[in-house]
Amino acid sequence: MLYGWAPERGRSGGQCGQARYLYLTTTSDNAQWYATEKMVDVVLKVEVDRSQLRVDPEDGVGETIEEEMNCPNGFPGNLVCVSALSPESFSFLATADPTPEMT
Repeated sequence: MLYGWAPERGRSGGQCGQARYLYLTTTSDNAQWYATEKMVDVVLKVEVDRSQLRVDPEDGVGETIEEEMNCPNGFPGNLVCVSALSPESFSFLATADPTPEMT
């Protein structure tokens, strides 16, 4: 994320993801799973203000950001960022595990 991220600046994802969203998840295990699915070898940490977040319209289950971030039984939350982020918002979290465990 050398130049940060902005809505509509990237391509639509292979799963019909919308270019107006940066798709985010609340757990590193879930991020590892997505990275492996997309054959990407890194996981990034994203610092984002709550006001920039919405519940993921495709995969979210909560009605509000708070519900989505506090899913019961340890399930990961799925969110989208809807406004531009600077390069400083991103940091390297981990190299993706080729076989992440999902419980």
